[in-house]
Amino acid sequence: MRFQFATNLYTKAMNPKQVKGYQKKIQQNKPDITLFLVTMPLEQGGFLEVYWYNSLLQPYYKTLDKELTVVGMARSKGDAHKLVKQLVEDMYQEQQDFDLNRYLLR
Repeated sequence: MRFQFATNLYTKAMNPKQVKGYQKKIQQNKPDITLFLVTMPLEQGGFLEVYWYNSLLQPYYKTLDKELTVVGMARSKGDAHKLVKQLVEDMYQEQQDFDLNRYLLR
């Protein structure tokens, strides 16, 4: 699996230097026990998904020939869920719809 990052990346309680460090760690497939990712869905029909980053390092995910788009990063599952809520609210406020691709991948 390959990772890419949305231009409009949502983060919770992270400064820009920390974000860059986490992005580098993700690209190098290095584990981190405190990182949760909000991503575009792996399969059709999904909306947003929250993963504990280390789970994406398991053999099943490593063998997938897919690109996973990271749209948010947080240090706890609760904060990741708050990012999802904030992202959806921001998207609807700006676009008056729920077109996630148009909002995040612009």
